[in-house]
Amino acid sequence: MARQVEAGGCEALPVRADVRADADVRAMIASVHARFGRLDVLINNAGMTHWVPFRDLDGLSDEMWDEILDVNLVGAFRCARAAAPLLTESSGAVVNVSSISGVLALETASSIAYSASKAALISLTKSLAVALAPRVRVNAVAPAFTDTDWMREHYGATYADRVAAASRTFPLGRIARPEDVAAAIVALVTAGDYITGQTLLVDGGRSVV
Repeated sequence: MARQVEAGGCEALPVRADVRADADVRAMIASVHARFGRLDVLINNAGMTHWVPFRDLDGLSDEMWDEILDVNLVGAFRCARAAAPLLTESSGAVVNVSSISGVLALETASSIAYSASKAALISLTKSLAVALAPRVRVNAVAPAFTDTDWMREHYGATYADRVAAASRTFPLGRIARPEDVAAAIVALVTAGDYITGQTLLVDGGRSVV
């Protein structure tokens, strides 16, 4: 990823950090401040899940809940909290990466805990939009099924069949590409000076059928 950024003519600063550890998060933000002197945009994209069928309630352990919520929800809060002073100085923006699973109760989602964490992230987006106003805007994107290495690895040999089946449920006739999600994030950052506390579904129309 850093090489891709640099190939585009920009400077990259790779930092290893665990969003479950506040010290790691604060050190990451401090590294950004030390190198660049400012922070304009925070994208909260760290996420994880455990794949447990919705109807298998006993299969979803307390430990799974704790880990999913700690990364997907509290991790985003830790990053926003640590970045808030720099973002306030620059009148910056935050974009949280939620999911259509946080909007619709889709049994094809990885687990109830994942869906709940992404719904809570939408609520956190609204709360942070109030807490960080008026200098910092906070929005979210909620992608549907997206073509990522994560999904390819999970479905393995059945991935192509899964994509074909899913694509038939989207009015636009295909699943999302990472570029679709990136474009939505850029739009919220660059073209929405009066937009805050909102969640943009990047779902090819899946949520309206």
